[in-house]
Amino acid sequence: MNRLHAERRWPNDFGYNIPWFSGGTPESLLGPGAAKKGSEMSDDAKVTMVLYRDLSPVEQAKLEVLDIAVARFVLDKLGRTDRPIWTSATDNGKRLVRLCLADPHSTVVMEIAADELGLISTDALLSKLVATSPPKPDRPRVGGLLEYFGLESWWLAALTESERRYINQKYQPLGASGSSLTSGAISATNESPVAFLHTLAGWFSGEAERPIAHKILQKADEFRGGARVLDLHFLCGAKVDIYYKDRNSPALVERAIQACKEQIELAPRAAAAFKAQYAGEPLPSHKGYEQLAIILEKNKKFEEAIALCAKAQEQGWAGDWDKRIERCRKRVSKAQKYPGISSQSRKTY
Repeated sequence: MNRLHAERRWPNDFGYNIPWFSGGTPESLLGPGAAKKGSEMSDDAKVTMVLYRDLSPVEQAKLEVLDIAVARFVLDKLGRTDRPIWTSATDNGKRLVRLCLADPHSTVVMEIAADELGLISTDALLSKLVATSPPKPDRPRVGGLLEYFGLESWWLAALTESERRYINQKYQPLGASGSSLTSGAISATNESPVAFLHTLAGWFSGEAERPIAHKILQKADEFRGGARVLDLHFLCGAKVDIYYKDRNSPALVERAIQACKEQIELAPRAAAAFKAQYAGEPLPSHKGYEQLAIILEKNKKFEEAIALCAKAQEQGWAGDWDKRIERCRKRVSKAQKYPGISSQSRKTY
């Protein structure tokens, strides 16, 4: 098999500029003089073909024309960005030209006799390529809850294979198998997409797992429109929990603060929904109010923390608001008495 391994590029008029390497050295494959031939290969808009010792100039020229058509076909029709590889071979003395995929097995997708090169049309060549190209692998079947909520494409595109495998292994609500995520047919559930996703994100709060939770929470945000207010309330709480765990990252702290503010903005509606759904029961604690109060206090914004705690208390959310307010008032008094100490404070979370 004689082929010159050299750098080539897709034609620039396709809007691509992707370098391609097939490895090896010209000298080792074609003998002395091959390097000189390779150095003459164009790197611009024209695809320069592999040079064959056993092809005539006419056959070589036709192969170049056909290669451009194949490159366009592979990009436009097959969506591949790895260039196929032309190789030469012989079979019982018959000269052959083969087109192989750039995969570990150099899978042959087309074979043509060199003598036919001067006669075959571009359309006939592409027909051969279509007829002999291996079928694309089927997309993995995704069922279960992901299918029910229409999340199949997101599951396959946003998460890596290892992440999907890890999620399936770890997610076992009430001892059930994690396969309920991706297998089986779900006919009905009381959960909304937002509730399902923020609950799923909560399973991956460990340090090494949190990138998975971030992806899940990002997807949950896409379902905010028309979501129930309590689903949004708990989504914001999940975001505060997950993002604030990485408080050493200013960007993630800002996300946590934004989630606190979003939950606080929802608070009056959420309180009404809680009272309607759980009549006679006191309101639960409020993650957004609590976490933002902690951040404000750590940053010595005591007056703001006092106002925030008073607002949470007025709305009826459970919490040690009186204790927080009293502590902040003492610190305000101390800061007024010793202003130099307060002015030297640093921002912290």
